[in-house]
Amino acid sequence: MNDAPDATLLEQFALSQSEAAFAELVKRHISLVYSVAFRKTGNPQQAEDITQAVFIILARKAGSLGAKTVLPGWLYHTARLTAANAQRAEIRRFRHEQEAFMQSIEKEPAPEAFWRELSPALEDAMAGLGANDRDALVLRYFQNLSLADVGAALGTTEGVAQRRVSRALEKLRRLFARRGVHSTTAVIAGTISTNSLQIVPPALAQAVTTVALTNGAAASASTLSLVKGALKIIAWTKAKMAIAIGVAVVVATGTTTIVVAKMRSPKPVHLAPGALPETLAELNAWYIEPPAGQNAATYILQGVNVMQPPDAKQKANLPNLSQLPPPDPSAPLPPAENSALAGVLQQNQDALRFFAQGARYEQSRYPVDFTTVMREGLPYLQGVDEGAQLFEMEAILDAENGGGQKAADDVAMILSLARSLRAEPVIISQLVRVKDTRLAVTALNQSVNRTTLPPESLSALAKMFADIEAYDAGGEGFYRALVGEKVMHIALLNNRKELLLGDAKSLRLMEYADNDANLRAEKDYSTSTFQKLFIASHDPFPDRRTNVNDVIQQRMSYAQHQGLLLSVLHLSSLAHLGGREADGIAYARLAMTAIALEQYRAAHGNRYPDSLSELVPAYLNAPLMDPYDGNPLRFRTLGPGYVLYSVGPDLKDDGGNRTKWSDLVFAVTRPPAY
Repeated sequence: MNDAPDATLLEQFALSQSEAAFAELVKRHISLVYSVAFRKTGNPQQAEDITQAVFIILARKAGSLGAKTVLPGWLYHTARLTAANAQRAEIRRFRHEQEAFMQSIEKEPAPEAFWRELSPALEDAMAGLGANDRDALVLRYFQNLSLADVGAALGTTEGVAQRRVSRALEKLRRLFARRGVHSTTAVIAGTISTNSLQIVPPALAQAVTTVALTNGAAASASTLSLVKGALKIIAWTKAKMAIAIGVAVVVATGTTTIVVAKMRSPKPVHLAPGALPETLAELNAWYIEPPAGQNAATYILQGVNVMQPPDAKQKANLPNLSQLPPPDPSAPLPPAENSALAGVLQQNQDALRFFAQGARYEQSRYPVDFTTVMREGLPYLQGVDEGAQLFEMEAILDAENGGGQKAADDVAMILSLARSLRAEPVIISQLVRVKDTRLAVTALNQSVNRTTLPPESLSALAKMFADIEAYDAGGEGFYRALVGEKVMHIALLNNRKELLLGDAKSLRLMEYADNDANLRAEKDYSTSTFQKLFIASHDPFPDRRTNVNDVIQQRMSYAQHQGLLLSVLHLSSLAHLGGREADGIAYARLAMTAIALEQYRAAHGNRYPDSLSELVPAYLNAPLMDPYDGNPLRFRTLGPGYVLYSVGPDLKDDGGNRTKWSDLVFAVTRPPAY
């Protein structure tokens, strides 16, 4: 029994209510659950109640947990949710991020002092990870399993487990940095591994087993209250993956075979020229339908619906361009990566053809109906993003094979997919558009390191990036998103039924939202907040980023002081808006400058200039400014290549260091000869 896997014990209990099997599960995992509860509450008695509640929930849900459930990860997640629900103050600690990705510090604090600093933020930081990343870290550093055992528990190899743990640990480090806890991944891992499990009161395991096996009949009223509240929160969490931006916009997950045909086009409503929408129906009208036969979204959706995701072997071998440091773009692709890229692209030829058809049209409107978006969501967004990733892969492979024009065409296709979201008045849509612009720049960076792009291709890409830069510098995309955000958020406040399903994250919030006076105050406050944001969103960069973020932070702080709970939750979801818009402009300007550098190199004997001023006026009208600090983009030659970069959201010049996330970097190491 002691050697049986968790899944076997869980199945035995589910089928026969085996007390021995359940007692063994409690024995194995009670330290993990109690430690999470104790860190969240700091109260031993509360931690015991929460531990009891978690195992009651396990007993009740044992039969519904799938065979692939990683039990330590599930228990960790359930313990965190239960502990959060048990706390007197229901609203999460709000993030006042500056999007600073801090460099590793040379002198680490003493281990005990660092654990005291890290411990209060541990569960909130872990909550920011996806389930797969959280499971990997729980197994490795909370359960202290070997990488081989982690791989076995996750159903994969030791090598894949090591990469997954490393990536998850880096994500966790960045989440800690956003909360003001700065260290290296090695120190964080060692600290968690050493300190994460608390000593469990000796009698607690027996008490937990006894009460859980009675399905909670012998539990105290406070424990049963925890169970009830936690089960409700778990159900909400499982029911939808929501983005709390005015409405809970559900983005399809899992397979990318997304059925979009069920989305209804909205009924036409008249909106006077120049008028801003005030209702969801008017928002539909504001999102203009292109002429018949000229809607790029029509073809893009067909491509989304026939996309085939990579299989497990392909996924394991695809290049990871977001790792630190990134792979050398001038190095040949390893055979396994080359094969994986070719396989994924081959099985998606139909999707790529549909996307190419959509790229012929500049106008686009996806069939979203804002009067029903709470229920239907925006299921195509993930598909659009994954389509962009397909073309990023194709650009790398084409460039690797010396196809400069094909690689440039692939970059243009990514930009076309991003352009299809340009007019959509939803913040998450604009964030996806910015992300896909970054993918295009990454694909361009990979391409110019591997092959030479023809002059006509460089000119065409320069125009596309200049169009993106002008659109975002003018603020149109994110202004439209803010207008849509206001309409959707006010509509949500006017619809108590949808509000309780969408924005209410706790029992206290449900009671708060059921009060008419509270909702009237929330609507008045939200209306005035958006007026301030509309004004700030038209300021030039770099002031726009600071002013938008300042409005959000100041209004969130005042809402917290006044007890406007829904405004606090809503504004906390907007906390990075100015920085995300600046990202899009920075990436477009990096690409424009990089293209000018390639054009200069072609005309000057395969040599880059010593400074960006040499690009003016033949290739650029003027050096392009960094939207973060208002200074020219940084540039220096490096051997035969160069490093070009923006200082990024932390406003610190790290010299274009590609081992950090702080600077936004475009680099050429060994340019191919003309």
